[in-house]
Amino acid sequence: MSDYFNNLSEEAKKRYLEKLKLIYLAIEDDPYNSKSADKFVKDMCLWPAIEYGHIFCYFINRPEIYTKEQLLSWKQMDAFNYFQSGHVRDVFVREASPKALILKGFVNPSQKVPSKGNEAWIAVQKDGQILLLVWLGELA
Repeated sequence: MSDYFNNLSEEAKKRYLEKLKLIYLAIEDDPYNSKSADKFVKDMCLWPAIEYGHIFCYFINRPEIYTKEQLLSWKQMDAFNYFQSGHVRDVFVREASPKALILKGFVNPSQKVPSKGNEAWIAVQKDGQILLLVWLGELA
């Protein structure tokens, strides 16, 4: 099990396991588990074609996270600015199931000297539909 998983509350562990089950992964296949790191490759050719519409649909289905106004000003959102500013570092991909992929990436903090940064992963269908997003705060 990953350090991330071990440090979650019992309720958060249940939610995280539900997310993994959604994409047919066992806890041993947790993208944050260092033992599963060898399953990821750095090959942009394997990335699915994720477009703005896929991202919009993902967030619109979760209206409690972002407001309509925030979604309409997507260029002002931190994630877009981080990407444009070169804060997104390596992105790795692996197959989660025959129909889904996991993309895992590292992001430099905005105001700090680059360290290990932050880590995030998304599960996405091969047609670009985003299934879930998990963000891990700053790594030690």
